[in-house]
Amino acid sequence: MRLSARAGARGWPARYRLGGGGILLDADTHTLRFWGGESLRDRPDLRRLFLPSVGRLWPGWAVAWATQGVVDFAEYPGVAQALGQDPASRLDDDPEKWVPYSEAELLTPREEPWLATVLTVRWDDGGVADYTFDHDPPGYLTYGPELLGILRGRPPDALPREDGNGQGNYPIGGAYADVPARTLWLWVANTRHPAYGERVRQAWPGWHVDEHVDSLTQQIRLSGRDPALVTTPRDRVIAELLDTVTNAMSWGEAFDPGAFVRQTMTPTEREAATFAQGFFRVDRPPTPATPAQGREVLLNLLQRVSDEQALEQAHGSSGQ
Repeated sequence: MRLSARAGARGWPARYRLGGGGILLDADTHTLRFWGGESLRDRPDLRRLFLPSVGRLWPGWAVAWATQGVVDFAEYPGVAQALGQDPASRLDDDPEKWVPYSEAELLTPREEPWLATVLTVRWDDGGVADYTFDHDPPGYLTYGPELLGILRGRPPDALPREDGNGQGNYPIGGAYADVPARTLWLWVANTRHPAYGERVRQAWPGWHVDEHVDSLTQQIRLSGRDPALVTTPRDRVIAELLDTVTNAMSWGEAFDPGAFVRQTMTPTEREAATFAQGFFRVDRPPTPATPAQGREVLLNLLQRVSDEQALEQAHGSSGQ
């Protein structure tokens, strides 16, 4: 497996953030991991359909989202050793996101239409309440259990859908706090900083703090409610994926994998590199000739996978 960085195959950049995107391909184990995309990286509801659809196009491959971004690549077997350094130690941390908000900020009502964080609490009496905020999750959750005392004096909010009710402002993170069980479940929509969970654990002594990757739907499920309360409608997911994917594709343009790989090399490496015959084949399987044809093919794929997901969910519900 050849390891290279966009900066020129000379190791990791001096400082980098979790944003952007990347692809890890291991031809030996048939592993594909990736993250990125203007919509996909912030929308677990879109990834829920997109990932299995990609899997259909890569039969025999293990397709997965890199939940920690480039850190997942670094933790992949053999990568850290080949690079000679730990990329997690080079992450460009944003200190502002790790500073707890003030009590006044915690009590300030969310300003419409902004939405960033959803917290769900199961109180000692068994009642469940939801609270929405317009700033990033770390500032609330690093406040510690005292956050719950502040929330007791604040009326609960209406529960938003995971797509922000189609208004363009959707939750980017949240947590479910089970007070009787002293358990806290965290999630973020985008790539997760590897230090995030540990920072929150330090702020919540005596609590069991864990993380999941299934966004607001899992948060609602953990609270004992039907995730359908917040699930983005199927037709909207398909329509948004159609726009996202077709806008990003260049129909009819040939992709030269050899040129792509060589541009990551230094001049010396390019001169010394040798590749097996046929390694960089540029012929492609038949593809749609026009954007309209491509959109129809993609629509059929998304609808087929969505139908199968709905059927599996129905069988799972009937078996409970």
